[in-house]
Amino acid sequence: VVFHTTPDDSPIANVPSKFYFQITDKSKRFEPDKCNCDVKIMLGNKLVFLQPLLKYNKSPSLKVESFEYTFTKKDTYTIIVSGTPKTPEAFQSFKVSDEIMVSREANSISNTQYLSTLILIITAISITIYFLKKHRI
Repeated sequence: VVFHTTPDDSPIANVPSKFYFQITDKSKRFEPDKCNCDVKIMLGNKLVFLQPLLKYNKSPSLKVESFEYTFTKKDTYTIIVSGTPKTPEAFQSFKVSDEIMVSREANSISNTQYLSTLILIITAISITIYFLKKHRI
């Protein structure tokens, strides 16, 4: 199981993050529609998110899945993906986990975006004033 999250594998607290999972099987027996696959997000020992991994998959033959989650605070979270076959021996059960560090908050991003927007507006106004003055003379 390989996964990535937006933005840039570095989630931001209080901003929705999109998770993308790709499940590969060396034996070529894994089929998503035959899997009881779950994804959990833990904060320490506390379960903060649980859902079937293939809940929104409109094409269960695809081996890529995604979902959104909003981390509520800066911290280290554990992502756990597990799967068991719906029919015995369809494929080997699996369970993988990884830690995600949420080290940024939405406020720092918003301030940067605000400043960039403000600079852009001031520049546009300055250029407009310059051209208006130039064409009056």
